[in-house]
Amino acid sequence: MFWYTVSLVILFKISIVTANAETECPDFLNRTKYLKLFRNKCYTFHFHADLTWWDASHICKIEKGDLVMIKDQSVQDFIVNTLKSFKTEFDTSKGVWIGLNNAKSDNFKWGDNTHMLYNNFGHGEGPNAHWWNVFRAEHCVAINPITGKWQDYNCSGLWVKEDKPFICEHPVKPNAP
Repeated sequence: MFWYTVSLVILFKISIVTANAETECPDFLNRTKYLKLFRNKCYTFHFHADLTWWDASHICKIEKGDLVMIKDQSVQDFIVNTLKSFKTEFDTSKGVWIGLNNAKSDNFKWGDNTHMLYNNFGHGEGPNAHWWNVFRAEHCVAINPITGKWQDYNCSGLWVKEDKPFICEHPVKPNAP
């Protein structure tokens, strides 16, 4: 009887987690294992369509969202843990686009035009870049799915094709709890 009760409780908790993404995320988002809910945001993980940063950003806008904005450690941890759980489904050596760039200004900004306050750039990347990186025209950011470190890349692949998987972030339904 004890194991039966424990099994039902576990099953119930799993169904609640699944139901939240099902009920709180906008109806137009595909209900697949790549749709996740965390802290009142819905996230779609696009592993099967490697695109430039600009094209990935455009797809997110079509989906009424933005490339993911990792503004604190808890979102960073959620994204990295989710990426690690999918590591057999995509080429983890490429990195995954996030919504941070400095293509239009000297400062890194998110898709909602807010300045970067939290970052997880690797050594010699982003604002920590070595002076010679200025010539590489790397203005868009991807996250390493294994280490969680951020690295800046060329946004559009004019010189080197930088197609990568990406993550979109969406608001929950307007009346979601």
